[in-house]
Amino acid sequence: MTFRKFSLFSLLTLTITGMLTLCGCANNTSSQQSANMAQYQTFGFVPQSGTPSRATSLAHNAVSQELMSRGMMPSDNPDVLVNVHVFANRQVKMPRNSNLGFAAARYPYLEEYYNNLPPGYHANVSQYTEGHLTVDILDTRQKRVVWRGKANKPVTRRVLNNPTRAMDQAVGEAFRSFPSPRR
Repeated sequence: MTFRKFSLFSLLTLTITGMLTLCGCANNTSSQQSANMAQYQTFGFVPQSGTPSRATSLAHNAVSQELMSRGMMPSDNPDVLVNVHVFANRQVKMPRNSNLGFAAARYPYLEEYYNNLPPGYHANVSQYTEGHLTVDILDTRQKRVVWRGKANKPVTRRVLNNPTRAMDQAVGEAFRSFPSPRR
């Protein structure tokens, strides 16, 4: 029973974290130089096995809105396929020179004392969860990626409280440099 509760809790946490991560603090986009996005009129999503997570469903809705705002329409026989990947992972943040205390910074002759302390003794370590969103657009005829957008953001309480808004922001950030403007 405890294992089942833990697994369900872990799955729920991962899903929510994925949604929150998509707020898009940092983004990374790329497109093929020869790709003319105006040539594509229809889109569809890469089929998934199993039931999509809540984060993936929110991402699909937000991506659909972005593409439709650019004049593309959903289709069963699309010009491009959209692959959405949402995940979250734990990060550890530890400042450089974490074993050196304030005194060592102010009085360099104390550095030797602080360097002899056990690892992590004065470490100011923080852990956080970071969410990641990747959107790939694939040309169905040429069978190649024609555009990729990414967004990364720490998962915060604010993201968890409003995952739909967080996902919309993340997708918007990922699409910031999409070659085809909104109509």
